[in-house]
Amino acid sequence: MGHPLAQRIIDTCSNVSMTERTLVFDYSGSPKKIFVLEELVGQSGWLAATSLTISALEIEDYILFAGVTDSGRALEVDKVRRFFSLEAKMTNTNGVKLVVASLENQYCKQKEEILAVVNARNGSYFEFEIEKIDKWGEDRRSSLKLTLKDLDEQVKDLKKQARQAPNLPEKLKIEKERRKLESERDEAWRNYDLAAREIEKEKDKLIDDIEQKLDQRVEEEILFIIRWQVI
Repeated sequence: MGHPLAQRIIDTCSNVSMTERTLVFDYSGSPKKIFVLEELVGQSGWLAATSLTISALEIEDYILFAGVTDSGRALEVDKVRRFFSLEAKMTNTNGVKLVVASLENQYCKQKEEILAVVNARNGSYFEFEIEKIDKWGEDRRSSLKLTLKDLDEQVKDLKKQARQAPNLPEKLKIEKERRKLESERDEAWRNYDLAAREIEKEKDKLIDDIEQKLDQRVEEEILFIIRWQVI
């Protein structure tokens, strides 16, 4: 499907202007046995194909089929697709008027189902990304907390050493070490605060990005409508 030749064929065919025609599908003369179509031999009706493009987190393309018999019975989508496994002859529609309500209802039902799946998938993607940022943030906070705890313990230990130092020079030396560690601890606290703000900023950015992408656009185009007969 992704081959350039296939894409060119699809683009060319999808841009062809299709007028209403009757396709006579030859099941009786086909070597294929498609049991879901057997009951339609001798019957006729209408069939429509519509392209549906959904642009959200990514662009997704669908082709939706809807079919109905002249008696008003809606056809299952899989059954409609199997029509095109048969050879067919094309004739004019002879001015038979199409009643589109049943086809429209089928199409709308399929579209709603697809949109529900897309929205659910996008929701799961959002939850996954938020959870990933939360986990990254928690790991980072935990690492900084361990650093802070370790520095606090060292500062406490130096305070104790300073009290127990036998002379003033030793006390001053220990005090200088303690002040240095306290500066490192203060810097670690600043890093902790910066990390917390950075995590929230990343969350806000993710929410804004997804909000823009979830500005869902739906494009619909009827590709063709045919009258069908199965012989």
